[in-house]
Amino acid sequence: LEALPVLRIPVCILLLCPLGFLCRYCLTQQRAALEPAFHAGLLEAVSSLEEGDETVWITNQVNMPYVYVLFSRGTPPEEFQADVVYADPDAPFRHVTRFGRWRFGSVLPEEGICILPLSEARKYEEGGYLRIRAVFGLYAVADAGDF
Repeated sequence: LEALPVLRIPVCILLLCPLGFLCRYCLTQQRAALEPAFHAGLLEAVSSLEEGDETVWITNQVNMPYVYVLFSRGTPPEEFQADVVYADPDAPFRHVTRFGRWRFGSVLPEEGICILPLSEARKYEEGGYLRIRAVFGLYAVADAGDF
């Protein structure tokens, strides 16, 4: 019984070390691995373009990118239904190509505002096709054109 008080501190330290390593792993490596699955920064990029009337193109590398626009803007369902254009309106799973000033697709426009993955935007910027305006997490807001 007398040895127990002496062992308390070393046992606590022994148990806290693995907990510290686990927290470090979860907050660094695991977070970095999961960010692409949750499209970190896409919602902020869409929110940054709420004001204005310019046409905005968003990559379809994101599953259902129009949902981010609907969520960010709080678009009423009636407004969305009145303005939406589907690639194939009769398909069981309809692919939204546009609504309002928002366009969705895999082919970048020749000019206008774009939201796409930062890594892809940097490649296009090096080629003189895009100029990055702002970066939000893993996504960039950029101007397309011949620069």
